[in-house]
Parts: sequence; C-alpha cells; structure tokens
Amino acid sequence: MQKEKYHNIMMYKMMICILEKWVQSGIVSEQEYQKMNTIIAEKYGLNLCSIFLDCSADKR
Repeated sequence: MQKEKYHNIMMYKMMICILEKWVQSGIVSEQEYQKMNTIIAEKYGLNLCSIFLDCSADKR
C-alpha cells in the first residue's frame, strides 16, 4: 500500500509540473489551473488538505 501512495503522490507532482508550465506559457489560466489541480488531486487520492497538495498559485 505504501508503494501505491508514493506512486500516486509522484504522479500528482508530475502532473502539477506540467500544469505549471502550461500556466507560464499561457495555455491555461490560474482559475483553470486551480480546477485542474483539484481534479488531479482527487484522481490520485490526495486529500484536499494534504501537505502534498500544491496551493502555491500566488508564488508563480
């Protein structure tokens, strides 16, 4: 079970890196990013209060 959790966190982080690049290049907006972030977190089983969840939209 630990391997699956680790795998899900890594997959989530990889997807977030891609989304951040899309925001930087203007492909998606900040609002779209936030929606996609939530969807991806749910897909990979992250709790929306997880310490692994990216909520750094204001850091970009």
